[in-house]
Amino acid sequence: MDGKDLVERIQKVMALAGVGSRRACEELVESGAVRVNGRVVTELPRFVDPSADVIEVKGRRLSAPERFVYVMLNK
Repeated sequence: MDGKDLVERIQKVMALAGVGSRRACEELVESGAVRVNGRVVTELPRFVDPSADVIEVKGRRLSAPERFVYVMLNK
């Protein structure tokens, strides 16, 4: 597995964390309300690794989004 599998667009990571819709998250990024590893991000596209990068929205740190595992059983 290479590192490309772990990198996602910042608005997707924010939406999965419950910040808002992807479009609302894009607006937050463009307005300067988002920091990644201590640096303000204002341009899209921006790719992040949710397990390694520290993402803050309006001063609040986002937790890493949960990954769900689905199991299907057939009897």
